[in-house]
Amino acid sequence: MRKLNLCHSEPKGFTLAEVLITLGIIGVVAALTMPALIANYQKKVLAVQIKRAANIIQNGIKLYMVQEELSYLYDNNNRFNSASMNELHKNITKSGFKIAKDCSSDVSGCFAGSYKNIEKKNINDGRSAWKNCVALVSGESFCIFGTGVSQVLVDTNGKKGPNVFGRDLFTANIGPEGEFTSPWWNVACMEDDTECNELMNVTDTVKKCQKVMFLPVGPPEPSSCFELIQQNGWEMNY
Repeated sequence: MRKLNLCHSEPKGFTLAEVLITLGIIGVVAALTMPALIANYQKKVLAVQIKRAANIIQNGIKLYMVQEELSYLYDNNNRFNSASMNELHKNITKSGFKIAKDCSSDVSGCFAGSYKNIEKKNINDGRSAWKNCVALVSGESFCIFGTGVSQVLVDTNGKKGPNVFGRDLFTANIGPEGEFTSPWWNVACMEDDTECNELMNVTDTVKKCQKVMFLPVGPPEPSSCFELIQQNGWEMNY
């Protein structure tokens, strides 16, 4: 009777070279995708912060209006009176918010020393015009000022980064009923100011937001970033 010679081969695994190649491919894919994933996550965090800040500011203004039994913050009788408007804004910050620090005399105590726009260019933030500035217990810093219409400038995380306009620094306009509104003014440029005139011709809202070079008025209109994020359902997809 013939004997069967059964050969049992050992199961083969991956070679070291194959493992290293696979890990290398995974590393390349991760290196290509991780920055985008991190950037998108950061935008989501920043979008949540500006939404929270907007709610805090609007609720504080509404609380002040209720406490003072006001139907309107201001009207045509006082909106162009700078002394009257400044007193109003001062009273709002003192009455409607939980303040950690008053920075009216030194905005550097509540805000970063400088800011860039989304294109990473330094901006002229016009901080000499900022008034009634405070840091809140919840972490935000904001100023409220303006004649004709109330303007709010807010840094959603105070002096912390990224310190970029349209990311953690925003401006918005507050209407007579305490609502966020679009601007009503027009910026005028000197004829020989090429940069200013070029920015005046920017009409696309996203580009307006990305190219802001001057605060608090512009050009382009600084409140475009805040309007854009509102229109996008509080998503920072720009």
